[in-house]
Amino acid sequence: MSADPRARPWRYGVLAWSLAFVSMPLYVLLPQHLAGGLGVSVATVGGLLLAVRGFDAVVDPWLGRQVDAWHSQGRVAWFTRVWVLALVLALGFAAVWAAALWQPGLPALAVALLACTVSATALGLAHVSFGMRMGGDAAAQARLVGWREGVTLVGVISASVLGSSVSTPVFVALLGAGLVLGLVVLARVDWPAPADATPVQGAMQTAPVLPPSAESALAPNANSVTPSPHPHAAATQASDAPPHVHPLREPVFRQLLAVFMLNGIASAIPATLVMFFIRDRLGAPEGTEGLYLGAYFVAAVLSLPLWLRLIARIGLTRAWRGAMLAVLLVFVWAAFIERGQYGAYVGVCVGSGLLLGADLLVPQTLLSQRLAQLGIREAAAGQYLGWWQVATKANLALAAGLALPLLEFMGYQPGSTDDQALLALTLAYCAVPCVLKLLAYAALRRLPPDEGSPPAASSA
Repeated sequence: MSADPRARPWRYGVLAWSLAFVSMPLYVLLPQHLAGGLGVSVATVGGLLLAVRGFDAVVDPWLGRQVDAWHSQGRVAWFTRVWVLALVLALGFAAVWAAALWQPGLPALAVALLACTVSATALGLAHVSFGMRMGGDAAAQARLVGWREGVTLVGVISASVLGSSVSTPVFVALLGAGLVLGLVVLARVDWPAPADATPVQGAMQTAPVLPPSAESALAPNANSVTPSPHPHAAATQASDAPPHVHPLREPVFRQLLAVFMLNGIASAIPATLVMFFIRDRLGAPEGTEGLYLGAYFVAAVLSLPLWLRLIARIGLTRAWRGAMLAVLLVFVWAAFIERGQYGAYVGVCVGSGLLLGADLLVPQTLLSQRLAQLGIREAAAGQYLGWWQVATKANLALAAGLALPLLEFMGYQPGSTDDQALLALTLAYCAVPCVLKLLAYAALRRLPPDEGSPPAASSA
């Protein structure tokens, strides 16, 4: 085993396969699976999913605090709890996915679904915070995030293909095997103890973005600015109990969260409308949707090594800004595609998939570096990630809540062939994300250059 836990980042990433393998059915395949298998109305299934997902989102910050507590108790306590979470997740998923076989009532189904979603969220938070606590500079953290997100995309593709092509017992067994393999491999990674925390040298030299607690700690030597630990970090060194922090009170976190949400909603709106665009605007034959989605996800996987190299060369924020501007060209291209131009739309999917790599790598890597600069990455990563997870789920909810009513207001209905309705669909799919991307770009420019950026990056 290497002394440096970042030396073999693939060991950290393996667990992401099973977490993605279960999230794809839970969020995409489950509504039709339950409605068709149980014979209940779509409205009933929708109400059940809304209630369960709403509760799951509300408890995310609390789950983040629990993850911090588990880590502060040491390796054995942490792995004991994540193994329990994996068992609950596997059993809950088996009960939900096999509901057509044992025909539960709605209360029993709700309990199983709640156990499945909450355990998946908690296990995901534990996994991401584990990676943050492994430390390192922006390049090292980006490699860890890259492996996790790359394996996540493979998990999404696997679940998409296998969800409708293998039997329920095989599907559930694959999830169980993935969880066991992921945790066994993760156990071979050196434990990222809080004592390994190292403040980032030369970071955060632009004082206005620092909270007062960090601003007053800057050393006078501008050539080697080292923030002293956040007050919570000192408390952690004196006690095994994790500090109780208030992420939304930190200006650094609020700024980054604003960029993340604007950019996330911009990406979630096309994801919400893509099936309508493919069927009604592009006029693609039914059953070919998977080809376009496959091109998108495969391009995203292949782009990750390229983005890692670019980030190492020009820094996190400059790479992300470049991706935001480039994706505008892709959406403008999509807006002018004519009905029946299937090859051109494949190009749109490939182009947007290649640029997705930046959205997968940069945001959480930036968050990790900002927390390191405040001296609290090893102490309170879970609590920040809990709110980050709330924002992720809010992005998806807001995208649907904004795009679908807007489409209906503009006269579009699924299956429409009217030119005015299709224009409304095109504007919602292409123009609205462009506006949000520009707002995200403007917000990102207000952040200081990250520590991996060369001096010229600030003018980009």
